[in-house]
Amino acid sequence: MNTNVKLEKWQNAQKRHRLSDKHVQMARELGLNPDKLGKIDNHKQETWKAPLPQFIEDIYFKRFKKTEPAHVKPIKELITDEKSKKEQKKIAKQEKRKVINSQVQTCLWFDNCAKEAAEFYCKVFKNGKILSENPVAVEFEINNTKFLGINGGDMYKPTEAVSLVVYCNTQEEIDYYWDSLTKDGGEESVCGWLKDKFGFSWQIVPFNISGLMTKPEVAKEMLKMKKIDIEVLKKYCQ
Repeated sequence: MNTNVKLEKWQNAQKRHRLSDKHVQMARELGLNPDKLGKIDNHKQETWKAPLPQFIEDIYFKRFKKTEPAHVKPIKELITDEKSKKEQKKIAKQEKRKVINSQVQTCLWFDNCAKEAAEFYCKVFKNGKILSENPVAVEFEINNTKFLGINGGDMYKPTEAVSLVVYCNTQEEIDYYWDSLTKDGGEESVCGWLKDKFGFSWQIVPFNISGLMTKPEVAKEMLKMKKIDIEVLKKYCQ
């Protein structure tokens, strides 16, 4: 029987036997059964039977050596609190399921340099941070996106078929990420693409790249570029 059902039984017993919140709590602490209080309730006013509240007080004192609980909470409040807890648990469970179902994380395969790569990326992206690490893998986060770096060895190599896209607001941002990611052994490619020193491909592009690419003359001009020059592209949008 769940807690809420038990509390509702006590609420019904309270009304049926006209018990105070204090006596309900004492009876609950004693482990009495709310459905069987009628057997001990002196509803017939029999002279040899103590009234139910008095009976509860007597056995409460015998059991706990005190006359009443230190703190009494009304049964209505207990029911409200329990319903609130149940609802909160339900919402938390739904949110957890939602996160589990929707979370996608990129896993990058490294030739036993995952920690070095994670530190490099976290330095390039100013809000980057390493979340956890062990000899096999490093989990890190850049721009609120989580990555998992695996020390897999030299079995697999990165390919241009998969690239990481950085959307930039200004030319200064494009210049920064381009220079940072190509240094120490990276390679420039064309149309805003590059490879970092670990062999992974990146696209460093303006936020409105999708709109720009709808214009044939802009797309044609971008193919001539390595690093994207926003000012040059704007000329074709006028």
